[in-house]
Amino acid sequence: REIAVGEFLVDGARVPLQFAAQLQLLTRTEAAALRFAGWGRSNEDIAVLLAVSEGTVRSHLNSAIRKLELDGMRALVGLAGVLFFPLD
Repeated sequence: REIAVGEFLVDGARVPLQFAAQLQLLTRTEAAALRFAGWGRSNEDIAVLLAVSEGTVRSHLNSAIRKLELDGMRALVGLAGVLFFPLD
């Protein structure tokens, strides 16, 4: 089964159970920033890709941290990697 994270569908096997419901609360832009972070992109790169400022990227990522009840950016990037980093 797949889990919707913003506009993205993630294989349910990649989603830690404690985050399944909370991930669905992310906005489209928060999810996009999370996805790019999971791919290893910097805030500067994410800002260019989303056509927003770096401050806005930080706001989206901090909002995702709060919604997911994580301890900080390192935990968020780790979760993003589990969810979105290509396995191929």
